[in-house]
Amino acid sequence: MRQRILTVTQLNDYVTGLLSRDPMLRNVSLSGEISNFRVTSSGHAYFALKDEGALVRCVMFRSQLAGLRFRPADGAHVVASGYVSLYGRDGQYQFYTQAMEPVGVGELYRRFEQIKRALWEKGYFDQQHKKPLPLLPRRVGVVTSSTGAVIRDIWQVTRRRYPNMDLLLCPARVQGEGAAEEIARSIAILDSVEDVDVIIVGRGGGSMEDLWAFNEPLVAAAIFACKTPVISAVGHETDFTIADFVADLRAPTPSAAAELAVPRKEECMERLAALLVRAGGALETRFREERSRLALLRSGPAFTHPQRRMEQERQRLDFLDERIEQAARLRLEREKHGLDKLAARLDGASPLSALRRGYVLAQGEDGTVRTRAAQLVPDEIVRLRFADGEVRTKVQSVSADQ
Repeated sequence: MRQRILTVTQLNDYVTGLLSRDPMLRNVSLSGEISNFRVTSSGHAYFALKDEGALVRCVMFRSQLAGLRFRPADGAHVVASGYVSLYGRDGQYQFYTQAMEPVGVGELYRRFEQIKRALWEKGYFDQQHKKPLPLLPRRVGVVTSSTGAVIRDIWQVTRRRYPNMDLLLCPARVQGEGAAEEIARSIAILDSVEDVDVIIVGRGGGSMEDLWAFNEPLVAAAIFACKTPVISAVGHETDFTIADFVADLRAPTPSAAAELAVPRKEECMERLAALLVRAGGALETRFREERSRLALLRSGPAFTHPQRRMEQERQRLDFLDERIEQAARLRLEREKHGLDKLAARLDGASPLSALRRGYVLAQGEDGTVRTRAAQLVPDEIVRLRFADGEVRTKVQSVSADQ
């Protein structure tokens, strides 16, 4: 039997197919120590996972790497999830990493996601609740540890940008038991100070356990309820906490938070000078316009020939008076004509009009009108009403038509 000859590419493609069809290798979680971690200019990460007896080459593409909530580094013990395949060019199998988390903090990540989702559903992260930072705060409040680099960095940046800006520190523990309660209490205290216009809440970098106080719902609720704008400056640029999502603004570092909260004094002075120049120019322009208007009025006939202007106004009043009198006369004539027509209609409907035409109105002694002969009885006294007077008569007999 003749042996089949394969090319190297065909062999690698065949092995790749075998690996991809193996159900165990399509979804694998590996535990190991990161070694030789590097990120290329394309944004993809290449590294190895090793234990006491072996090593496997790994790759993590940029899109998956961007979703990590920690910074991988050599020596870190992690649990990586992904699949196994063959890189055909080198003929070397490698582990394609799709997710990764530090060993021992997996439960913290799950708790983090639970809290994040619960607060998102409550609307804590909605943009409509975000408050703008003041242009120039009267005083900046700071919630952080009273010792350490954070308050020193904020103080140095503030002094460099605005030397006489007031800082008010309300110290709190930033990690460990009871830290969340102290942070929330300090935020509430600074929020009650009248001249504190912005609050920085921050601490330095650390592990997820170190930063956990800023993931507590208690701290999130304090930031959400705060009427003063809050800047979150927790950890390094790649660190994210729940406080970052709730705060009105997130700063990558505490120093950056100070730069966002405090403007440069020179820029403020320049802006103020520019506003003063604009205000002065606007005032001068308005003054010139009003002076021109006054000159125009003074050159008008009301000032140059007041007697002539008064005569013109008198003539105008006479004209208006004539128009009013004419309008009143026409109105009166229209109303009189209407009344005459109405009187004629009323007169036509009056009983007296019928009497003037020769009719007689018969009434009994009680004043009731008798319209038929059958309503009369012999010997009854009847009043007969004529157009020019009244006659009382006695009924002799009644002959009524049936």
